[in-house]
Amino acid sequence: MRLSPSSKPLCRKASKRPALIGAARIALAIVLGGALLNAGADTGAANRIEQLPHACTQPQGQRLDCDYRLLIPEAVTGFTAAIEGVSLPNPRTTDYPYDGSSSAILFLIDAGTFHNLAVIETIVEHIRLLIGLSKPHHRVGVATFHGNPTLTLPIGSVPKDIVAAVRTLTSPQSSQSTQHDAYKALRILGQYPAVRKALFFFTDAAASSESYYQSELVAAARDANVSVYSVAYVSSEQPSPALKALKRLSKETNGALIRADPRDFSLPKGFLTQPYAAIDSGGQISIDLSPAVTVGLSGPRWVTLKVALQGRSIEVPLPVTVPEPAPAVHAAGQGPTPSAAMPVPPAQLDAPSASPWVYPLTGIGLVTLIGGFMYLRQDRAPGADEPDTISVPRAYLVRKNDAGTRCVITASPWRIGRGKNNEMVIPDSSVSRHHAEIIRNPDGTFAIKDLDSLNGLFVSDKKARRSMLSDGCEIDIGDVRFTFAIEGADVSPSDVTVSEPQTMNRTVHAELFNRRSQHT
Repeated sequence: MRLSPSSKPLCRKASKRPALIGAARIALAIVLGGALLNAGADTGAANRIEQLPHACTQPQGQRLDCDYRLLIPEAVTGFTAAIEGVSLPNPRTTDYPYDGSSSAILFLIDAGTFHNLAVIETIVEHIRLLIGLSKPHHRVGVATFHGNPTLTLPIGSVPKDIVAAVRTLTSPQSSQSTQHDAYKALRILGQYPAVRKALFFFTDAAASSESYYQSELVAAARDANVSVYSVAYVSSEQPSPALKALKRLSKETNGALIRADPRDFSLPKGFLTQPYAAIDSGGQISIDLSPAVTVGLSGPRWVTLKVALQGRSIEVPLPVTVPEPAPAVHAAGQGPTPSAAMPVPPAQLDAPSASPWVYPLTGIGLVTLIGGFMYLRQDRAPGADEPDTISVPRAYLVRKNDAGTRCVITASPWRIGRGKNNEMVIPDSSVSRHHAEIIRNPDGTFAIKDLDSLNGLFVSDKKARRSMLSDGCEIDIGDVRFTFAIEGADVSPSDVTVSEPQTMNRTVHAELFNRRSQHT
C-alpha cells in the first residue's frame, strides 16, 4: 500500500511487536563450513549476472578481489578488464577452493515429510551419502530449530551422530512453518563465516505453492548471498504448482531444483556423485586498479570485466572506488592543491554483543560487491561564497541505548543497513545489508521504506512496508530500536560529529549515477 505525504503515520503507542522470525517447528540443519577468506570491508550486496554469480571486496585501494561461480559449470578461457577506457592488467585467477575459502551448506528438512516414513528414511540415507562426499573445505556440524536455532553438535561431528539426530526429529503442525524454517535457515547462513553459502531444502512438495515461493524469501536469500537447492520427493511425474514454485525459488537464488525419481525416490546419479559441483565451480579473480590511479582516475568508477567462455563471452560491470593518488610534495610555504570533495564516511553504530548461538562475526569480510556511491547535488547561487545552507527541518535517528547515539538525516534517500555503502551503517546480524531508507518528501515531511529486508521494518511496533514519520516515532531496524526526532533548523556542512549531525555531501557525479541506475 502506498502512502501519500498526507497519510497518517503509524506513530502511536502499541503492544509489543512480534518476534523477528515467526513460530518455528523442529527441522534439521547441517552446516558445512571452514575458514573464512581474509578479505577487506564488506562493500555491498552480491550481484548476479547471467551464468556468473559473483561477489567482490576491495581489501586494498588498488586491488579488487571477486569470488565467482558458474550456474552451469563450464570452462572459462580468459578474463580481461578495463575501467572507463583504461586497460587493466589481465586479472590473476585462482580456482575454487582457494586459500582460506570455504563453503557453508545447510540442509533443511521440510518437517511436513515426517508423515511419510518412506520419504524420511530416504532423506536420511541421502544426507548420509552427501556428508560422505564432502571435501576438505567442508566441515560438518548440526543445528536444530525449536523456537530458536540451537547448535547441538559442534563442527567436526561424525556422520552417524548427524543421521541419528535426523531419526529422532518430530514435527508439530503449522501452516506457516515451511516459510519460517526457511527464514531461520537463511538467517543462520547469513551469519556463518564462509565465502559461499547454499541451502539444501528436502521436501515432498505437498504444501501449497505459496509455502515454497515468496518474493520476500527470495530477497532474504539474495541479501544473505545464499543459493537455494530444492530436493523434491514427489510420487507423480506431472509438474505441480508446488514444484513450479520450488523451481522458481531455486532459479531466482542461483540454485537448482533436483527431482527424485517418483518410482523409488532415487536422486539423479550426476547429483549424487558431484552434489557440490555448482557450488564449488569458478574461483577468485584479482584485478589491479593501479593503471587507473596512474592516469588520474579517482572516486566511484565502473570496471568492465569480460569473461570468455567456450563460444561466447559475458560482460560484467563491477563498481569500485579508485583511490586518490599520493599527494605531491610541495615547496616550503606553498599549500596543497585543493582537491575535490570526498564522501564522508557513513554513520556507524557500535555492534551489540552476539547471542550465544550466533557465530562470532568480528573481522568477517563477507565477499560482496563494492557498492557505487550516489551523491546529492545542491545548486548554489552564482558567486555565493558562504557555505551551503538548506532551510529544512532537521531530522534525526536517535538510538535507544545508554549512549543515545544520534545521526542527522542529510540526504534523500538516506539508506540504513549493515553494508558499508549505506548512509547509516548498523553492524548487527539482525540488520540486512540494505534494510530501509528514509525519504524526504517535497513538502518537507519524511517517510521510511522497507528495502525487502529479512527481518522487516517496524514503526511504532507495527510492521510496515512504507510509513510516514513524525516526531517521536519508534523505529525497529532488526533488533536495533531508534526514535525519529525532528526539529526546525538549518543544516550546514560544518555541523558534524559521529553522535551529532553528519556532513551532507554535495558532490555531483551524474555520469556514474546514470550508469549505476542502468545496472540496478
